[in-house]
Amino acid sequence: MLFWILLAGCGGKDPYLLGHHDADALAACTIAILPLQNKSSYPQGHEIIGHILFNELVQTNQYYLALRGDVQKIYHQLRIRPWMTPTPEQLRIIADRLGVEALIGGEVLQMKEQVSQGQVTTELKIQIRVYNGHDGTQVFACYHARKGQDYRKILHFGLFNTISALSEKVIQEILELWKEKQLLPCQG
Repeated sequence: MLFWILLAGCGGKDPYLLGHHDADALAACTIAILPLQNKSSYPQGHEIIGHILFNELVQTNQYYLALRGDVQKIYHQLRIRPWMTPTPEQLRIIADRLGVEALIGGEVLQMKEQVSQGQVTTELKIQIRVYNGHDGTQVFACYHARKGQDYRKILHFGLFNTISALSEKVIQEILELWKEKQLLPCQG
């Protein structure tokens, strides 16, 4: 509980890295995105974030991504439920079967889209984890929390009034941080 209280205070405007050291960069050109866990009350929040993360990684033109159906097939074969976090051994097996160097998982901690008095408010808190595919260990994690109104410029300009638009912006900020810190470079 204390961890989450401290973490919430560190969220701020930028993504917050957890467990990262400069020597931890994982050179990976092949990645699989694991099913994300939805700990929010927003229906299909994990699917929204998963699709956006996949699309944003494709748009970088840096990585080869395993197909989501192939990941789901291996989850089924290993009898891993989508809401479960795989063990390091299971992560190693998944990476080996897919032929990937890194795995990305995580959870949607909070996702809200509310309308009140003609105003739409959006809020998103996510944690994304990157695992080494060779041994299944977590390399680093990133926590990010934003509200649509955080982007307000003038009056209503710059607001993110839909959860999908806010989600896309949050994922872009996380990937921008990874690029800046050279956390997941493709050297191939």
